[in-house]
Amino acid sequence: MTTTKQGKRKSASQRLPALPRAVREMTMTDDEPKTLSIMILDASISMAVHGDVPQRCVNDHIETLKNPPDGRKQYCTVIVFGEDYRALIPPIAAESLQPISNYRADGNSTLLYETVYKTLQNYLAIYSVNQPENLKIFVGVFSDGDDNKSDKVRQPRKLKRLAEITQNLGWELFCFGIGIDGKALAAAMGFPTDDQHCQTVRADENGLRATTQHFSDATTTCFRLDPKLFGK
Repeated sequence: MTTTKQGKRKSASQRLPALPRAVREMTMTDDEPKTLSIMILDASISMAVHGDVPQRCVNDHIETLKNPPDGRKQYCTVIVFGEDYRALIPPIAAESLQPISNYRADGNSTLLYETVYKTLQNYLAIYSVNQPENLKIFVGVFSDGDDNKSDKVRQPRKLKRLAEITQNLGWELFCFGIGIDGKALAAAMGFPTDDQHCQTVRADENGLRATTQHFSDATTTCFRLDPKLFGK
């Protein structure tokens, strides 16, 4: 709670700006099982060697979300980062998603830690308004390089604390290293380092497709898999 000059206290929902319809829908505490997929994708210039493969992988993820095996209502957002970060796909119901054509790997640096931290922070603020028990959140970080722009002392420390908070709420955090050590990257962010949540793949089309497929499968079928692997 915060207090205004008039002495009136504001709730968290009053402090938040007007939310998109999809966000309001997915955070409603109703009986409909829902899943939010948050994909955080490297768009630094080093990813340009893959051509349109990352974009096709995002579109494959979209198609999977439209027909989820677990039957849950799916929502999706895609954040890309280079020297800064932006929403390539703002939060939206998967059934309304269209294939993208605007992915560009042209970032001159890699603002990884700050992007992941800000993304978790923003969605935690939204989630905390109602803490809907019927909403499951999956976060997938895909990167082919180490952060070379964030504050490497302060930002990882902040991110680790936030990662612990979200995991305690039941969020599933995934990390995929594309030609780099995925487990080392996951550990630096405070993400799980087990084989289900963290992978290292070759920096080629097969590797990119494998990471996306793993994340898509986890997002849409985890409730049929061993709960010991995927949490509550």
